[in-house]
Amino acid sequence: MDLRVNITRIVDRLNAIGEIGYLKGKGINRLAFTEYDKQARDLIIKWMKELNLQVKIDQIGNIFGIREGVSKCKPVMTGSHIDTVLNAGKYDGVYGVVAGLELINVLNENNINTKRPIIIAVFSNEEGVRFSPDMLGSSVFIGRIPINDALKITNSEGEIIEQELTKIEHKAITNSVDLNPISFVELHVEQGPVLEIEDIQIGIVERVVGINWFEIEINGNSNHAGTTPIENRIDPAITASEIILFVRELALDKNNKLLATCGNVRFEPNMINVIAEKVTLVIDLRSANQNSLEKAKDRLFEYLKCLMKKESVRISFKQIVDVPVTSFDQDLLCHIENITKMLDYRYRRITSGAGHDAQLISNLCSSAMIFVPSKDGISHTPKEFTFKNDLEAGANVLLYSLLEQANS
Repeated sequence: MDLRVNITRIVDRLNAIGEIGYLKGKGINRLAFTEYDKQARDLIIKWMKELNLQVKIDQIGNIFGIREGVSKCKPVMTGSHIDTVLNAGKYDGVYGVVAGLELINVLNENNINTKRPIIIAVFSNEEGVRFSPDMLGSSVFIGRIPINDALKITNSEGEIIEQELTKIEHKAITNSVDLNPISFVELHVEQGPVLEIEDIQIGIVERVVGINWFEIEINGNSNHAGTTPIENRIDPAITASEIILFVRELALDKNNKLLATCGNVRFEPNMINVIAEKVTLVIDLRSANQNSLEKAKDRLFEYLKCLMKKESVRISFKQIVDVPVTSFDQDLLCHIENITKMLDYRYRRITSGAGHDAQLISNLCSSAMIFVPSKDGISHTPKEFTFKNDLEAGANVLLYSLLEQANS
C-alpha cells in the first residue's frame, strides 16, 4: 500500500498551535506550565481524542495519546514537546508532535491496525526556560529524576512546578511505567545548517552531544560605584567576566572539541550605580566527545579556585544538568535508513548539537531521531522555517518507520 501523509493537515496544525503564545514582534512565548502551555496542551488533547486515541497524563504533565494494537505487545512511541523558549518559532518540537498525529490520521483513514500499540508523546518542560533542568518530562519518564523531586523544583521567581501544574490542570496520576515503549523515534527540525547546505532532505541522527550546565554564584562586597576605589573593590561582576572569557578560550582550543556559552547572568542588586553583591551565571558546555566534557569541567573547577584567591570573592559551583553523549541504536538507524532509501529521499547521517527528549528515552529503549532541514540553520527564533516538501518528507519517513516497528 502506497501511504503518504497529508502535508496540509500538518501545516494547519503547526499554524494553529503557532497562534498560541504568539506575541506580535516577539515570536511565540509558550513557556512550560503557563496558561499558553495549557491552551496548546488542551488543543493537542482535543486532536488526540478526535483521532480516537486514549489520552493519559502523568504526574509531571507528560501527555500520551495511545492507539491500541491488536496484541498486548509493548508499544512503539514517537513525539516531542510543545513548550518553547522566549521569542520562539513554530517548528521546534511541535513538528514532531503533529507529524505523530498525522501518521495516526493516515492509519485511521486506511483502516490499518497494528500489532503493537502506537503512542504519541508530548513531554513537559523540554526547553528548561522557566524551570531547570531542561528535558524534565522525559527525565521523569525514564526514572532519572524522581517525580517527588521534580514536583518540588522551584524557579528564580519562587514558583513551584507542582503548583503550576495544578493551576493548568495537567497533573494526573497515570503511572508512566505502564507505557514503557519498545522503541522511540523523534522527528525534529535540524536546528543547524548542515542539511540545507548539502541539499539533503533527511538527517538520520547517529548521536547527540553531551550537555553540562553549571550554575556559578559569585559573592563580593556591594558598595557605592562612585566612592569605592577600584583597588579596594571585591566585585563579583569582574569575576563573572573572567569566567565567561575563560570558557570561551576553552572552546576556541580545537583540541577540546567543545562548545561553550554563557546565556544567563543575574546581578544583585541590579543597579547602575551600585557594585554588585552577588552575580549568578549559568555556563553551558557541549561536546560530542564525553572525555572533552569531563576535562572541561575539571579545568573550569580549578579556574574557579584560582579566581577565589585572585579576586577575594566567594564562589559556589553547582552542576544542574549532566546529560552524557548519546549514541542511538544502530539497528533502528539502519531501519530508518532503509525506509528513507525506499522513499527515495536524499539523506545523510548526522550529529545533533542540541539536546532532545530522545536522548533521554534512549536509556529506556531503542531510540533514534530524524531531522529535516531548517532554513539558514535558524531555530529558537520567529525566523525559524522549514519548507513544506521537507516537512512532508520527514513525516513520511516517520510514518513508514513507525508502521513497520508497530507490526514487528
